[in-house]
Amino acid sequence: MANISTEIKNLQDAVYGEEVRGSMVSLANKLNTEVENNTQGVNEAITDTNNAAAYARSSGDAALVSRDAANTAATNANTAAANTEATRQDVLNRLAAGEFKGEKGDTGEKGDQGESGIMASTAGMFSLHLDPATGNLYAEYPDGAAPPTFEYDADTGKLYYVTD
Repeated sequence: MANISTEIKNLQDAVYGEEVRGSMVSLANKLNTEVENNTQGVNEAITDTNNAAAYARSSGDAALVSRDAANTAATNANTAAANTEATRQDVLNRLAAGEFKGEKGDTGEKGDQGESGIMASTAGMFSLHLDPATGNLYAEYPDGAAPPTFEYDADTGKLYYVTD
């Protein structure tokens, strides 16, 4: 059974989001390793049981011994799986209760503006985008479709989309 007391302590002491994430990742990795080790034991027990069944054709006593060993390994694996699940549920309950929430860290510097999104339009849809260098407004619409109709009121500077 995995001893996760260090990981839980690190998670409880974490203050900043990065520390909380790091502690959660460490805890998840340790639990995952425990589950993988237990799963390997179950797979080995299944293989042992299959081999024992083939041998049992010639020796019933060997099959009984292997069956008992496989049952013991399966029981141990089930116990380890139940313990791991209980630990996982405990961590989830604590997370839901806000036990792992640290204080908000300092605000970082504002980054550069990201690229515009990509739009794949379908019939009847269009998108508008503004070229900041020229101030031109562009309408994008699917190939083969009729372009959208707009009217510009020079007196007010308003642009109207014309619908039927």
